[in-house]
Amino acid sequence: MKGFTILELLLSIAIIVILTGITIPFYSEYNKSSLQAETGVIVNALRTAKISAISMKDNSGWSVHFGQGKIIVFKGESFELRDISFDREIGISSGLKFSGVNDIYFSPFNGIPSKTGAVIMTGQDNTQKEFIINQKGVIDY
Repeated sequence: MKGFTILELLLSIAIIVILTGITIPFYSEYNKSSLQAETGVIVNALRTAKISAISMKDNSGWSVHFGQGKIIVFKGESFELRDISFDREIGISSGLKFSGVNDIYFSPFNGIPSKTGAVIMTGQDNTQKEFIINQKGVIDY
């Protein structure tokens, strides 16, 4: 006779259920830690643009654009009219979505942002992280 007994089948199912129950908490912790890691990347991109603008790198203000799977630090005020040879593209998780302020321009010399408000990053598990840029260009997260 070939095949599985009902006992073997139930035992296999029980093992799968136990392993699944053990791994789910680790997966949610992984999502939280990846969101934390991406937080540092986003703050660094904003600070890079602000410092580049204050130091008048290439005699210009600098901006940050938040896109799907990437953040672009670029020279100038307009993402559409930028010179792509100055772009610094930073890869992030493609599962992250951004809402709120989309492009932030920091003016030369003083680093004052063109827009104030929040950039909201949403992870795959719908956890959110908020970055608030005030009138002076201070980033609160």
